[in-house]
Amino acid sequence: AAAMVAILGAAYVFCKASPALLAPHVETLLPYLKAQNHVDPKAETLVVAKVSNVVTWALPLVSPERRDLSSLASCAEDLLKLTYKFNSDVIHAAVESLATLSRLGCIDGGAKPPTSWAASGANPGAPPSPAGGAVEPLLKLEDPDDLDAHERADLLSS
Repeated sequence: AAAMVAILGAAYVFCKASPALLAPHVETLLPYLKAQNHVDPKAETLVVAKVSNVVTWALPLVSPERRDLSSLASCAEDLLKLTYKFNSDVIHAAVESLATLSRLGCIDGGAKPPTSWAASGANPGAPPSPAGGAVEPLLKLEDPDDLDAHERADLLSS
């Protein structure tokens, strides 16, 4: 477990310094995003966060012809599941990776959340998602700048 975290940590550092070094190996790292690495929860958190960041930084450097869209679609599903299972550091990294996948046209942006929290492996007692997996925003605004300072403060405090 410690060796895996150390190796992926080194890959993370190399990618942060020069993403082109890891671009040819992005596909190799995608299975680590399944969060089934048989390590303790703390190590799993480190693994998925680091691999998510590597995907974010290196994938844009992979030529479109070399991107396996089915693998990347599966990757998007795995990243979405990570947002339900892990802490804010992993959520941040996973959302950045999802944004990169969408921006590059690797996914259509229509990835749906799991039909229930139980299906994602997180919070089995939670209610299922709305029909179709769509989530309604809590508040719809035409233009957020239309709010005065008091209304903004009320929104932020709630």
